[in-house]
Amino acid sequence: IGPYPPNLAAAIPTFERDPSALHPVGDAVYAAYRALYDYDPAPLEPRVESVTDANPAWREEHVSIRAAYGDERIPILLLLPKSSPPPWQTVVYFPGSDAMMSNSSANMWLGLSDFYPRSGRALVCPVYQGSFERRVPGSRGQDYFRQVMIMRGKDLRRVVDYLDTRRDIDSRKLVFHGLSLGAQLAPLFLAIEPRFKVGVLFSGGFETWDIPPECDPVNFAPHMRQPVLMVNGREDFDLPYATAQVPMYEALGTPKADKVHAVFEGGHIPTHPEQAIRTILDWLDARLGPVR
Repeated sequence: IGPYPPNLAAAIPTFERDPSALHPVGDAVYAAYRALYDYDPAPLEPRVESVTDANPAWREEHVSIRAAYGDERIPILLLLPKSSPPPWQTVVYFPGSDAMMSNSSANMWLGLSDFYPRSGRALVCPVYQGSFERRVPGSRGQDYFRQVMIMRGKDLRRVVDYLDTRRDIDSRKLVFHGLSLGAQLAPLFLAIEPRFKVGVLFSGGFETWDIPPECDPVNFAPHMRQPVLMVNGREDFDLPYATAQVPMYEALGTPKADKVHAVFEGGHIPTHPEQAIRTILDWLDARLGPVR
């Protein structure tokens, strides 16, 4: 009803970083960071923990393999589709931050990923270091995040090693699917694991919180080359379109002809996720071929 005080339009100071102003490290430093995710060859020692066939759309397998560090094992949930024959195109999933706040993978939410086995692709859900029953007690500082992220990268690569041994998995057509936190970290995972043929980043972007450089996606994004589909909500309140989504999309080392940024109405999760799901499936059919 009248002029507003000028201070309401003034800049708001923030202690967070500006993703659009970030610059990746040089190639030599990147090579040193990349080497942190390597590990010595060791037996996988796979073990089938349980098999459930109750779901009409998929068979559920719980397996575990030996981690690349210490005496730990990596639990893995596999949803194997009943609607198509093996060997299956396979999607490896990295969940959102809810996985870091839950104590059990029995609570794993697959509402934006179970469309894969329903439509004929296998879905693989590892329990990464620091998530679910592998949550690490103690402080949550920068060194914690650095160490946990390096272990997560090794976990992901060990899971791909395991998938390579299964005759019912088409290891030539592996997909990385990251949701929210998983999509934010996806450039790192795709850069360190070239055996992924394509990546789907659902609700990702560069974050404003400080990340140790050894595991900052900003430093890894230029070094990934796989075709990528980014799916976002235009009104995302956590990862805004202009300041988080676009900077990540432009930083990806994927050739321009091989990357797509599909933006839909809505916030951190699009208002009509079925539109995003249809886009993902059509894009995968075009890139990897339709499932049988």
